[in-house]
Amino acid sequence: MMRQATLAVVRQLGLSRSLAGCAVLLAAVAVAGGTGSSPAAAAVAAAPPSCVGKTAAGPFTTGKNAEGRPVVLAGDGKPFISYGTSVPGLVGSPGRGQGYDNPKTWAGDYAKDSPKIIATRQEWCGNTVRLQVSQDNLLGPGGKSFYAAYMAAIGKEVSLAERYGLDVVLNDSTESAPASVKNQQLGPNQATVRFWTYLADKYRKDPHVIFDLFNEPRTYSTGMSQATQWRLWWRGGTFQGTKYLGMETLAAKVRGMDSKTLFWVEGPDYSASFAGMTTRDPQLGHNALIDVKNVVYAIHHPAGSHNPAGWNAAFGYLLSQHIAPVVEGEWTNFEPTPINISCIPVGADGARAAPNAVPPPCPPAPTDSACWDNAPWSVPSYLWYLARNGIGMNAYQLAANLLITNNNPEDPVPTIINFFWSCDPYFELQPKEGAGDWLRFWFRFQNAEQPPTPA
Repeated sequence: MMRQATLAVVRQLGLSRSLAGCAVLLAAVAVAGGTGSSPAAAAVAAAPPSCVGKTAAGPFTTGKNAEGRPVVLAGDGKPFISYGTSVPGLVGSPGRGQGYDNPKTWAGDYAKDSPKIIATRQEWCGNTVRLQVSQDNLLGPGGKSFYAAYMAAIGKEVSLAERYGLDVVLNDSTESAPASVKNQQLGPNQATVRFWTYLADKYRKDPHVIFDLFNEPRTYSTGMSQATQWRLWWRGGTFQGTKYLGMETLAAKVRGMDSKTLFWVEGPDYSASFAGMTTRDPQLGHNALIDVKNVVYAIHHPAGSHNPAGWNAAFGYLLSQHIAPVVEGEWTNFEPTPINISCIPVGADGARAAPNAVPPPCPPAPTDSACWDNAPWSVPSYLWYLARNGIGMNAYQLAANLLITNNNPEDPVPTIINFFWSCDPYFELQPKEGAGDWLRFWFRFQNAEQPPTPA
């Protein structure tokens, strides 16, 4: 019966044959995560999805479950676990000849983002969408202007998401800042506070909105000690000639504007690990935990070993030690773009040299946290780990070769992970693989409205 149920899921969800055996595992995983049904029954219920009516309304707060573990609670007092995608269209530069404050500048972004927002709900059974928003597009590169057209563009996407029953995470992003100021926006600054002044004024009474205070803080350099890293992140200071606010200061200032809205807070060095955050720092006289209420720590593409021990060390300990709730705020897995091996010279013996052993024109193979070399095993294990610990997931993003292959969120073909997976762009037997299939299956399983039906 288990095998029959699994094959039904494979056929209905479009899972590749190589994932059929793993589907059984994922079904058992979701049961372990609290569905309370048999694996076979849960697998059958995973498709077709019905996601209508699954939204949760805030104000969201942090609290404890019956076992004393930290959780996020919706306005009805029930635990809320976020499942969704990131939509980054509004972080793009306005360099289209229209200007920051022209509605036409952002119309194209809405046209691209709206199918992704709708598909997050209707195709993937998400309950949350994370909108990445540019501090510079709202305030200008100097942080002292205000562009109402961009604020309206944000509002249009928030309204669309809420109309489709999604809760909305608003994320302040500075990675796409103009080159003239990009390296002065590696962490929060006074413009970040001003950014949240406008956003908090508009959305502090919206029970469906969450604030993600700063995207992937980058005030970190190779060789910096863990203690220095956390101290600079928490307290702020000067980094590479620029003065930054600490995350504690930013969180306190935004909390002063808005007493209720839930915060997602990302850690230093692209938020790849929270290891060491709870260690007492002699200079601070305390640890680096944020001292405001209603904070969830958002891990991104966790660093370290891709196994439960590594995930516990990077962020899971915050739950097991009853410290704070955690969310996987941005994650995906996909193969790098293939590089044609024709650039590698062939020796007299007919063999090609190793790519990294030869000079240009061969570029070096990239090292990317978004490609786990053991993904056929570690990706389902990671989803199992998150489900077992009640940790939500925000996937990046509904675009070609990331979560889908065809760049059409309205009729998506999810990327798949086969056993030909490779993170070496010179040796990819089946290019353009990714974790989209796993994530869509997992989202539907966790968050579909229809309850499991016995097989």
